Amino acid sequence: MKDALYNIIASCSTKHHYITQSAASILHLLHKHEHLPVYLAEVVAHAERKYDDGSLAVSLIREIGRLNPKDYARDGLGADNMGKFLIELAERLPKIVTTNVGILMPHFAGESYKIRSALVSMFGKLIRKASKELPASNGLSETSRLRSKQAMIDVLMERVRDTAAYTRSRVLQTWAELCEDHAVSIGIWNQVADIAAGRLEDKAAIVRKSALQLLSTLLKYNPFGPQLRM
Repeated sequence: MKDALYNIIASCSTKHHYITQSAASILHLLHKHEHLPVYLAEVVAHAERKYDDGSLAVSLIREIGRLNPKDYARDGLGADNMGKFLIELAERLPKIVTTNVGILMPHFAGESYKIRSALVSMFGKLIRKASKELPASNGLSETSRLRSKQAMIDVLMERVRDTAAYTRSRVLQTWAELCEDHAVSIGIWNQVADIAAGRLEDKAAIVRKSALQLLSTLLKYNPFGPQLRM
């Protein structure tokens, strides 16, 4: 039954060119139902795989980017659901999300820490994908892949000073996950360590805890060998 629904939605939106209407319906559902982000991300990914057409995904990313960031500050459920959807979409369609990620950047200046935190997690997934996949497998040239990865790394470096403690904590958690997945290059390892050490004096306990966990992860997965000079 689920596969049949996926096929119907994919066919209507992509094959029969009802992308605008489908995108509007998906956004409406995302704002109202907390159990749907994963399934709707699967629908969008299914449409891309079945028809080799990412138009529905691109349309949704653009519409999310156009939404007023202030709306999410008043709509906690909508912010949660939209954030989960973007994270799931990045997991399934990293090339499309990476190519269009600039559209979402204005939300980093918005008032919703939930959206900012979700974008941080999304960037973490995209960086891991960029670190592990070959250019031929994700459709991006080597130059584009490295440029996109570096831009997202720069954002993660910057967001550690976010005004919301929850988002600062999420940034540190994301760096720890990247370390565990061997997605942090040796060239920025010391920078990440400096960030973690600096957050040990953060005014929020949740951030200090995440900073300590990140330092532990850095020591555990360090690329310099089992013995480090003090």
